[in-house]
Amino acid sequence: MPPHPHRLGLAIALAFASPAIAQNTPPETTSTRLDTVEVSGQVLDRRDLLQQGETNSVTGFDLSIKDTPRAVTSVSAELIDLLNIRDLNDITTLTPGTFTSSFFGVAGSIDIRGTPGENYFRGVRRVDNPGNIPTPIAASDRLDIVRGPASPIYGPSKIGGYVNFVPKSARAESGAYLDKSVGEVSFTTGSWDRAVLEAEYGYKFNADATPVGYYLYGLHENSDSYYRNDGTRQSVLQAAFDSDINERTRVEFGVQYHNYHGNQNAGWNRLSQELIDNGTYLAGTPLLNLDSDHSGRLSQAEITAAGGLSAFVFAPGLTTAGPVASFGPNGANAVFALDPASVHQVQLSRKNVLIDPEDFLATDTTTAYFDFHHALNNGVQLTNKLFFDSLDTELQNSYGFSQVIDTWVLEDQLIAAWQWDASPNVQADFEFSPSVRHTRAKLAEDFLFEFLDRRDLSQGPSANDRIETAGLFDSAQFINDLTTDYTDYGLAALSNVTLYQRWHALLGLRYDVLDIQSRQARSATAGDAGQQASDTDSGLSWTASLGYDLTDTIRPYVTASTQRTVITGQGGEVSLANVELGALNASRLYEAGIKGNFLDGRLFTAVSAYRQTRTNFSSQNLSTNTSTRGKGIELEVRYVVSDWLSLIGNSAWQDVINTNISAGGQFAFFNPADSGIAPENSFGGTVSGLIDGRNKRSGIPDRVSSLTAIVKPTDILEVFATVTDVAAMPSGFSGVVRLPGYTVVNLGSSVSIGQFEVQGFINNLFNERYFRANASDLFGSNLVLPERPRSWTLRLRYRF
Repeated sequence: MPPHPHRLGLAIALAFASPAIAQNTPPETTSTRLDTVEVSGQVLDRRDLLQQGETNSVTGFDLSIKDTPRAVTSVSAELIDLLNIRDLNDITTLTPGTFTSSFFGVAGSIDIRGTPGENYFRGVRRVDNPGNIPTPIAASDRLDIVRGPASPIYGPSKIGGYVNFVPKSARAESGAYLDKSVGEVSFTTGSWDRAVLEAEYGYKFNADATPVGYYLYGLHENSDSYYRNDGTRQSVLQAAFDSDINERTRVEFGVQYHNYHGNQNAGWNRLSQELIDNGTYLAGTPLLNLDSDHSGRLSQAEITAAGGLSAFVFAPGLTTAGPVASFGPNGANAVFALDPASVHQVQLSRKNVLIDPEDFLATDTTTAYFDFHHALNNGVQLTNKLFFDSLDTELQNSYGFSQVIDTWVLEDQLIAAWQWDASPNVQADFEFSPSVRHTRAKLAEDFLFEFLDRRDLSQGPSANDRIETAGLFDSAQFINDLTTDYTDYGLAALSNVTLYQRWHALLGLRYDVLDIQSRQARSATAGDAGQQASDTDSGLSWTASLGYDLTDTIRPYVTASTQRTVITGQGGEVSLANVELGALNASRLYEAGIKGNFLDGRLFTAVSAYRQTRTNFSSQNLSTNTSTRGKGIELEVRYVVSDWLSLIGNSAWQDVINTNISAGGQFAFFNPADSGIAPENSFGGTVSGLIDGRNKRSGIPDRVSSLTAIVKPTDILEVFATVTDVAAMPSGFSGVVRLPGYTVVNLGSSVSIGQFEVQGFINNLFNERYFRANASDLFGSNLVLPERPRSWTLRLRYRF
């Protein structure tokens, strides 16, 4: 769908049409927040739009965004708050190349440059979280979104990129402790009974004459949902401490705990182009009732006794269950058919999704860190980073999927950093870092009796489509029950050399040795039950960047990088097959770009072009780390026009293809248009096979653009409008269903009087009807997530 100019014009007009407020309003009250207020060209950058601070999230060195030879965007907590960024999926409005397909409705991590990304916490990689728990971005002081694999100093990483979360801290941007206590309490309400309570407080105290800064943050949410049978119950507790032991020694430590109870949202099933275009859904219940013991649900034994409900297409017109002609109410495969008397077409509400009132997703995460900084007499800075992260998940979906995850990681990095001024024309920074990271991952899952299309969403769950799943019913067994232990021993070295004040060369090397063992439990039903595999793998990563200062404010750069990545599953586990094939794979990046500050520093622009590839294809995981090759162009513009007007724009054009297509095609679950079996004859079960003739990654648009205008007409009022335009895309790997492009407009305003603030937001102002692909490589032709209609949010805040 092309963009809507009239909507853009109306949105901007509404943003400017603020209420008439007298110009002699009281002066703005001094804020007690940890705001970064830069003065550039005599214009205030209240929300740190121009990204003028330094970050080490990309290279390991403290560099400004302009001077960093990689595509990166930094988003401040103030900007997240002002624009009502609710979860990671909303980051698209601020960062090019971050459009994300749905992972069953849970925003655990984002896709970056068309491939799954990762989450980092203060520069250390967290446990994999594709969709186990929504990542709590409100607890962050800043988000750094890095496009492309991580620097070698940070260890193995995925090719797409990562988001580095910088938690709220007891130090101001200048590095000094807070000179007075700061705090706030807020309550957020909105559509569908949203209720979120947040509180934060920071200050310092003296412990035996040693200053200790602290910052505490808490969140509790108890909200319903637009979707039926859905809701969110979660709590986040976070504490950060910072102390100068003496002039040379400093420590930082903290913890974050997150408890979440909600659901995975598979969205709409029985997908067709007619359903997408017009909302017309094929209703109907299965012909045969398989609940022979009248227990109110189907056991795995009952499904097996009926001959099974899964078929694999191995040749045109032929399946493992029989020829295509045998499917139907009068055929040998009548168990797959819907009852002809019940089949009819209905208009399906977007609220009706594949969630049972009995379904749940319960997850706990605990993240802790302890950093020790010490300056030696010879000028060497020593930093030891100790990091712990755990993920404990239990998931139950009554359409036949369950999962239990118990994973933790412990990592220690020692970093030695020093400077060398060889001459007035040669300066260099160096870092040397040995590290060790141990991961203990345990995942048990039951998916062999997963039937997504069996349930009629217009009717809701029934005894004939509720499946007994492992972990909740003794009659069911996990197909996989994997435990993986692996230790990564790494050694990295980095240098950043400046020549003649103009040339900048960044070079890095890292060598990893991965000692890994995986075990499949004897109780699992997989073919490798009771077996184990072990291996020691190793690999070299490197990066090389060259930049040149055309002027003091314009720097082009080129970067080439090869980075190792560990191929893991949804819980951080590694399958026995991937251990044997080699779990430590490689990816390669080529990137060129130019960044600049213009108009007295009020305008920041960045353009980058890239090509990135997974170079080893020995192993992959379709849901978390696919083998891909991508190329694209990204544009980012941030402009502080005046004290009352700021603009943010970004756009990305990308092409992503899957590169490790097996002989005959890529495995996927079939749409009736793929299998050749009529929908009413196959929706009672599941049909899968190999899709041949395509390699383009599905669920990812070729183009996404966004424009944001922030207006501050008076000291107490701030208004914004955001327009995001997304191109059409195939929903699944076969491309038989195509999701239309769309344009979404969001509005918001903030009124601050003294210590009080009121914020109001309208999302999807024009009530655009649009969709997001769901687990697109596997289920994209079967499932789609209908996005929410127009909604409102109101936030009340008191600062003290």
